[in-house]
Amino acid sequence: MGSVAGGKEMSVQALLELVRNRKLFVLIPAVVLSLAVIAYTFSRPVMYRAQALLGVESNPRDYISRPEVAARVQDQLLTIREVLLGRAVLEPVMQEFRLYPSAGGKVSDADLERMRASIKITVEGDDSFHVAFEGRERTLAMNVANQLSERFIRQLAGMRQRQVSDAGGFLDAEVETLRISLSDQEEQMKRYKERVVNELPERLETNLRMYAATQAQRQGLSGARATDQARLAAVGAEMAELQKQGVLEAVPVREKTLSEVKLDDLRLHLKQLRAVYTQQYPEIGATEREIKDLERAIAATPPKPPTGEVGAGRMRYLQLKAEKESLDQRLKSYAQEEGELGSQMGRYQARVQSTPEHETAIAGLGRGYEATKARYNTLLAKQQEVRLATGLERVNKSVAFKIVELATLPLVPSTPRRSRLLLVGLFASLGFGLAVALVAEHMDTTFKDTAEFQAFTNLPAMAALPGMSAQLKGDRKTAKPLAADTVPLIPPLGSDPHPVALALANLQTNHVVMVTDPHSVAAEQYRVLALKVRRRLSEIRCPLLAVSSFIGGEGKTITSLNLSLALAGSVGGRVLLIDSDLRKPRVHEYLGLTAGKGLSDLLLAPDDETAKYVWKLKDLYIMPGGSSLANPVSLLVSRSTREVLERLRSEFDFIVVDTPPVLPVVDAHILAGLVDGVILVVRARHTRREMVELGLESFQVTNLLGAVLNDVDYQRSGYGYAYQYNGEQEVRAR
Repeated sequence: MGSVAGGKEMSVQALLELVRNRKLFVLIPAVVLSLAVIAYTFSRPVMYRAQALLGVESNPRDYISRPEVAARVQDQLLTIREVLLGRAVLEPVMQEFRLYPSAGGKVSDADLERMRASIKITVEGDDSFHVAFEGRERTLAMNVANQLSERFIRQLAGMRQRQVSDAGGFLDAEVETLRISLSDQEEQMKRYKERVVNELPERLETNLRMYAATQAQRQGLSGARATDQARLAAVGAEMAELQKQGVLEAVPVREKTLSEVKLDDLRLHLKQLRAVYTQQYPEIGATEREIKDLERAIAATPPKPPTGEVGAGRMRYLQLKAEKESLDQRLKSYAQEEGELGSQMGRYQARVQSTPEHETAIAGLGRGYEATKARYNTLLAKQQEVRLATGLERVNKSVAFKIVELATLPLVPSTPRRSRLLLVGLFASLGFGLAVALVAEHMDTTFKDTAEFQAFTNLPAMAALPGMSAQLKGDRKTAKPLAADTVPLIPPLGSDPHPVALALANLQTNHVVMVTDPHSVAAEQYRVLALKVRRRLSEIRCPLLAVSSFIGGEGKTITSLNLSLALAGSVGGRVLLIDSDLRKPRVHEYLGLTAGKGLSDLLLAPDDETAKYVWKLKDLYIMPGGSSLANPVSLLVSRSTREVLERLRSEFDFIVVDTPPVLPVVDAHILAGLVDGVILVVRARHTRREMVELGLESFQVTNLLGAVLNDVDYQRSGYGYAYQYNGEQEVRAR
């Protein structure tokens, strides 16, 4: 089983196809967001903005001596904002015009922030800037803007250098004291951390890891020492046994002659030649003759007397003795290493145990340091404010501001700009809806056509059927009017002999296209599927075909019914459809019949005549499921099921078995072993890929013919041309 290729190529055509397929995912978020934008736009109050122009008024002598004074507005913008937006300027204006009135007539900080948000300062040029105020009334906006400009000029002119200098000297001393204290605390914390560097909290994980590693190493040494001790005991026992056997005494050994050594070499060489060559190889014969000559020469030569040499037992004893000495040395080394590892474990354990104590101490030092630092930053900010005010006082000696142009009455609202908001909201809504559709498309793991299905699995796709969705638009345009309102259904033997009139409208609603619309694309695809099934099972007498699916709701029953009708029209013999879903039989519902006798009743009475349970629709014989059973497994695995199926083989020429789904129950697994072939129905845009993968893993059968992709959208797929061609041909035929 393969996996789907990486990402899909996103083109304009693919994007349009996505919008068509996921139109609800696009429209619903877009409409909701658009309504929210419209509601927000029209709920915002209408605001008017009035602005006054202020400029720099410099001393002529300073202007001549310092021509860069023209750029002071940009340089003094921060000072201008602090003065203009300060409480001393804003509070009188708010009280005068009753802006954001609070209880007791006092201006709260929250109201002050709202007032500041309504004021905008913008630089107009090198020597001028605008002061703008935004309010709900045009006259109020104009008056407040003018009043703010006047109070700003008066407040700026009334600042005094002496007050600023006094406050600055006090703050300088406090800041220096706190700076020294902060430096001492930093040095104290640094020395403490250097002293206990290996016991700090950030080293806890490392110490624990080193402790565990040392402990594991020590345990490994203990295991090796136990192994060597066991080996040492075995070596000692074996040496004692060899001493009892007297292996230390010399054993006479006869030394081989040069001829005997050469004879052994020739025999080995002959064995190697025979392993590679046949007996006819010349070198094999020459080697055999040389061996025979050497054997005769050795036999004629008297043997040498044996000499006293060291035997194999003595050599084994010496080896064991050397091994014992090596083991003794290793055991001493193990003991030394274990001692060292124990000392290391003690050091790591002491570091871990002391970590909480050091963590508490460092936390205490850190709290004191942070408190001092916070106080230092606060005083430092105040010191900067004082220095800024001092600088402002110096500027005021040579620079002044004047009102160049008073605020005028605004004619049109400044906010909201509804047309712009609505346009932006519209595009944002469409973009959000498209994003939701893209996310839904990305999370969709179903199959849209056979190409995606074949890219996911090696299971062959035998047909692509449009039968599960509502009637296709093309079929509705080209469908012929029904010649009759009903179609006869012949009941089983022994019941009411009069045919049952099936309503064609119900059959059309249930997508029995082989009866209601035999010239449609769906009907042609069922005929193609029937042809492929007949070819695959052509060598079997009266083949049994099982139709199943992975989960419910994939259209296996309607596929079984239409496929059986297609087979009945093409097979030269009798075709039988069996509803073997004994838990939830559905074939009779698609035909508009009430529940009656069927397969379950026949299996309970296997000797009964099969004609009593079979209906006939046109050329197709149908055996309903019968009485539903809570657990039909014992009945399906019984001998009567095999006997009934074999008896039906002798009475019919082709049998289609509608089985339960594969994943929920075991019924389909049992029936798959009783039939000659199995096809699985997969519903497009419904069956998830993980369900297919899980079903194929659990449904391990050897007679699986392939899969049928159901509910394919022909008009929006690669089959659209075939659908259009079929519709045009049908129109011409009329």
